[in-house]
Amino acid sequence: MTLMGRNAGRAARRAWGARVLSLAILLAPAGARGDDPPTPRTRPAASPARREAAAPRADAGDDQIGLVGRRITLNAGSSTPRDATFKWFLLSGPKVDQSTQDGCYYSFTPTTVGTYRFGLVVAACRGEVAVISDIDEVVVTVGEVPAGVLGGGVPAPTTAAIDRMLQGPGAAAGRATLEQAAVAFESVAARAPLYASFSDLSAELMRRLDVVIPADPNWRRYWSEAIFAPLTDHVVVEMRREGLDLSGPQGRDQPLDKAHQEHLQRLFASYAQEFRARAR
Repeated sequence: MTLMGRNAGRAARRAWGARVLSLAILLAPAGARGDDPPTPRTRPAASPARREAAAPRADAGDDQIGLVGRRITLNAGSSTPRDATFKWFLLSGPKVDQSTQDGCYYSFTPTTVGTYRFGLVVAACRGEVAVISDIDEVVVTVGEVPAGVLGGGVPAPTTAAIDRMLQGPGAAAGRATLEQAAVAFESVAARAPLYASFSDLSAELMRRLDVVIPADPNWRRYWSEAIFAPLTDHVVVEMRREGLDLSGPQGRDQPLDKAHQEHLQRLFASYAQEFRARAR
């Protein structure tokens, strides 16, 4: 989080005045529009301390680090007052889908590596006057997906285990199982929008995989521990970035929203693609 100094805050406030004017218009009370005649009013001047206490304060949250293709959410929940009106702006950096957003949260999915600077202003009514805060800034630094994630999403430990299997005497059977597992992943990906929870998805996937994994106990253990266990850990990490914690039963039974379903669909489609590519 970057807090602006008093002089910088004043300058930024003047520069952004035209863009945040809509906040003041939206907050203006009935009877105070520009097409109504002015009504002379006499009121005592508020003390400096009272004016300071009444001023809204924007808090754009802490600076963040993100990855290309991963959704990032900014949170203005520490701003005051709680009933303020919020306005987010992209100040600098690569292009995003929505350069401005209203509301306490601002979400975007970066498509380009770079440094993104966002500004936040809040406004609140004080009697019949709309008061706008100084701008607070937050910086998001976005990098590429780490090299440890290979093959369109399959984690490196899984690909290494597959490679070891395909270099040994079980290579032919291994390729056949990879193809069948790819079909199972594709089926789950296609049905991702229909699952109410991750537990539902997991139950169907386990049923499909159970019939394709070799019956030999040693091979079943190898597939479970060397290939599927790292894949499961990868799903947990990926979904945690989407705000869903699958490490416990509560998270696995939590209802999936559209963003969760779409990300699961992309994940399992990428697993299917990589498994099929290695089966050839």
